[in-house]
Amino acid sequence: MSKRTALVLTIASHERNLELMTQHLRSVGYDVETASTLERFDELLSEREGVSAVVLDVDGFTPSVWERCERLDAMDVPVLVLARQLPVATRERARTSGAFSTLEKPVRKAELRGTVETLARAAG
Repeated sequence: MSKRTALVLTIASHERNLELMTQHLRSVGYDVETASTLERFDELLSEREGVSAVVLDVDGFTPSVWERCERLDAMDVPVLVLARQLPVATRERARTSGAFSTLEKPVRKAELRGTVETLARAAG
């Protein structure tokens, strides 16, 4: 799957982060759908077919967040987890819940683009 047609779902708890991430991913050719709540994210996941990757940028990793990571893993959709701090325990939990990759914020544009490209290829 080329990045020009890859569908990336993004979820962020801060609207500005969501805007910046979406703007950047669209500028490099991705089809991007956004959600600012887990409920809206669930709707998008049900509505859209062919999701290539998910970028998850939420504050607080609750059991419901990890459940969604596990569900995406079962669907073979790679997940990138972004967070201000990623202690070893959180990184390990992300991996065991099916996250493909983790990045600490602030994330450079090139790093985000490269990681999403890798995820989209992995889904391809």
